[in-house]
Amino acid sequence: MAERFITPEDYDAVLRVWQACFGDEARYVRFFWTQCFLSGLCRGLCAEEDGQVVSVLFLLPGALAHKTMRLAAEYVYAVATLPAHRGRGYAGALTRRAAVVAREEGKSALCLLPASQGLYDYYAKLGFCTAFALQNFGYANPNAQGNLLPRNGDLHEYYVRRGTVWGAQGYFAWGAHLLEYMRAEHLFTGGTIHADGYLNDDGTFKERCENCPANAPGGMLLPLDRRAGRWLRRTKGKGYLGFPLS
Repeated sequence: MAERFITPEDYDAVLRVWQACFGDEARYVRFFWTQCFLSGLCRGLCAEEDGQVVSVLFLLPGALAHKTMRLAAEYVYAVATLPAHRGRGYAGALTRRAAVVAREEGKSALCLLPASQGLYDYYAKLGFCTAFALQNFGYANPNAQGNLLPRNGDLHEYYVRRGTVWGAQGYFAWGAHLLEYMRAEHLFTGGTIHADGYLNDDGTFKERCENCPANAPGGMLLPLDRRAGRWLRRTKGKGYLGFPLS
């Protein structure tokens, strides 16, 4: 098995793995590839067997935030292995490689939301612990809070609002550029637009956990240094993850 970073030439291979695991249409994978990966908003790792890409994952940058604390971190996204190659340790090897790379770069943690109940035990064996409570949150009437997530324009107000709402509890802070991508992804996948320019028909934007497994513990975190341990102690496993991608 060989592990390496994903390159722009790997699109066809990534598409094959992604569709085999998630069943998304090629147009959606292409959207992620061009608007998120090729634009430099994220990076990916893959595992090869006999020159064939058989497993992939992507890393989206962010930060662990709590009051004045802010620690660089990455969110592990779209972990996928071809069905015929599962059970051979590919995904685990890529996750461990991601942790090594992130630690060498001074990042404090990897975060993720397991897609099924059984994956909690899997990631716990890799050193992840529950760090985020499952919460659906809708920002209130935009007339009271301003233009939180317009169809066009700067997302600075929305970025600041997230910190105001969740800073005392502790949360995973997405950068402004990723929030721009998330808005575009929301629209691309059929998100509704209010007449005044807000997402959703009631004029609000809701960060949802639509695909969370029932009764799941919550989002997980792999601490890479002592600072992440302090963040965990301060937030007491009740941080806010808020992953508004489809």
